[in-house]
Amino acid sequence: MSDQKLRETEEKFRKQNIFLNNIIESLTHPLLVINVSDYTIKYANSTASSENFDGELFCYSLAHNRKKPCEYPCVCPLTEVIKTKKSCTVEHLHYDKEGNARIYEIQGIPLLDEDGNVVQLIEYAIDITECKNADQISIDTEKKYKLLFEQTADAILLIDTETGDFVDFNDQMNEILGYTREEFKNLKMPDLDLIENSQEHKTHIDKIIRNGSDIFETQYLRKNGEIRDILVNAKSIKISDKYYLQSILRDITDIKEPERQLKEPKKKLSYVRNNISIILSLVLSGFYLLLEGLLDTYIFHITEFIFQDLFTIDPHEIYMRLIPIGLILFTGIFSQYLINAQRKAEDKLKETEHDLMERVKELTCLYGISDLAENPDISTGELIQGVLGLIPPAWQFPEITCARITLNNIEYKTENFKITEWKLSSRVNISKKVMEIEVYYLEDKPFLEEERSLIKDIGNRLKGDIDRKEAEQELLRTLENIKFLNQELQQFAYVASHDLQEPLRMVISFTQLLAKKYEDKLDDDAKDYINYAVDGARRMQTLINDLLSYSRITTHEESFKIINIENVLEDIILNLQIKIKETSAKITYGEMPSLFADRTQLMQLFQNLIVNALRFRRKEPPQVHISVQQTSNEWIFSVKDNGIGIDQRFFKKIFIIFQRLHTRAEYPGSGIGLAICKRIVDRLNGRIWIESEVGKGSTFKFTIPLKKL
Repeated sequence: MSDQKLRETEEKFRKQNIFLNNIIESLTHPLLVINVSDYTIKYANSTASSENFDGELFCYSLAHNRKKPCEYPCVCPLTEVIKTKKSCTVEHLHYDKEGNARIYEIQGIPLLDEDGNVVQLIEYAIDITECKNADQISIDTEKKYKLLFEQTADAILLIDTETGDFVDFNDQMNEILGYTREEFKNLKMPDLDLIENSQEHKTHIDKIIRNGSDIFETQYLRKNGEIRDILVNAKSIKISDKYYLQSILRDITDIKEPERQLKEPKKKLSYVRNNISIILSLVLSGFYLLLEGLLDTYIFHITEFIFQDLFTIDPHEIYMRLIPIGLILFTGIFSQYLINAQRKAEDKLKETEHDLMERVKELTCLYGISDLAENPDISTGELIQGVLGLIPPAWQFPEITCARITLNNIEYKTENFKITEWKLSSRVNISKKVMEIEVYYLEDKPFLEEERSLIKDIGNRLKGDIDRKEAEQELLRTLENIKFLNQELQQFAYVASHDLQEPLRMVISFTQLLAKKYEDKLDDDAKDYINYAVDGARRMQTLINDLLSYSRITTHEESFKIINIENVLEDIILNLQIKIKETSAKITYGEMPSLFADRTQLMQLFQNLIVNALRFRRKEPPQVHISVQQTSNEWIFSVKDNGIGIDQRFFKKIFIIFQRLHTRAEYPGSGIGLAICKRIVDRLNGRIWIESEVGKGSTFKFTIPLKKL
């Protein structure tokens, strides 16, 4: 090779090295290169550390603030890679440059020497602390509200307004109607035997649609035939752009039963009260006639009797005279008793309705916060402002309620906000910030104990939603960075693959010319060295071509067309006919569909799977069968062989680029074929997996979604 060519080649490698170094330095997450023999850090990008390394800084001192390597039960990526000689991904506790403890997802990639021993480890760490915290808060909040949902004394029912299905309900619903949970889950509203005429039922539904809610009394028939009086508070709510009917039900049979028992006496009393003058006239007239008759009998004149001294009259006559007075007194007392009983029942019913309304307002507020948080486009400020609008209606006196939420020294207020002495407040920590929620009454009114709990619940729910949104935004930024880096790496792989082809061809050509020209002067060792060099260069050339194929999958611009799979399989068998004859293989397939796809990549997918079956074979001739089945939304293709099979431990690893389970001497190949298959299936929005047992063959399966042709 001439000096000029050599300098050009060196210059190309130098530029590519600079380009690769720039990419690594632009990574927003820490990347380390570690010596496995002594744990020293040989390289770290600027995100990991700003220090220069002279071989004296250890990974455990930089990342863990420790004086010795990690020990069990801590899962160390370096230990895992040394043990398996394979890439691994673990969750690990690290400390950032400011000394803060963070949870990282560590990907460890081994660098091997010629003998296959691990000499160095590439460690790439992604900070997942916020995601972990947000997930835990979301789980805790969900548990809390599930507990509130289940332990409330009232029955709660959530109904899909389109299908009439019961989406969710608590155990109180089963107790009211006497059904088991499994029985109730399969019922719909008409199955509850609503004891109410259809016109009244329609009136309630219309009112809910028109006003958003309705409170009414009705009767349900239990499973055992018993009739129960029910107070219903129904409300239309929106969850994830879909409307549901939320009903809170309270059994008021024990309140209504005394009222029914009093109905008949009440009717009679009402009749007496409305006709008291007539009744009293009749009683007095009868009494007068009775007295007049008695006086005639005892020869007393009626006028003299009226003015006689009471003590001179016969006791029986006194008794008869007091009968009308007693009747009037009894009627008044009994009437007052009935009125008092009715008032107590009405007061109890009003108290129950008031409690039920307060619970409905609380649940409506919490449901509203969840609904706001589900909007992926809403900002943190918009979320807080929306929550402020939900707070006053959830309090006992909404017309005199105002609120303020302070986050990171930024204040959000209701329009009528004013600081007064009647205040409720709650504080929560969000990341490194403090959020305070304050609710004020503009007049001297008492706060309910439920409202003191509600303001804390609002703070915790809002904290979880804000943490999750910030974590999602950070994840989106990370994904954008990864997308950019992937594009850069694809471009790098493409350019590097093309630029490296030329020096490799020169190495092969000149080495072969050297062997041919000096064949007589070279001993056997020299010839072996030349053969090693040529073989190594050719393997490198194959590796580069495979890498180029891998990088082209997502950048390939060929448009999708209708492809007949049987024609694709025929072309593959024609391409592989020499290999098929050498191995005495038998390849069969059933009836195949036509798909809307990229023909080149579809052909590469099937060919890689068939070549894989021919390569990893047992002593008997390979048998490969391709089949397909259709489900409601996808095609499921299967490529089954009778080869050596794969241990279940490696089912996921075989689809990772450059992952090999055998040496090149046992089975040749670059370890990229199945990674290409996975990438092609991913591009088609499908899935790929393996079903296998060692010594019993393998079945590779992948899906392609159904599309109209």
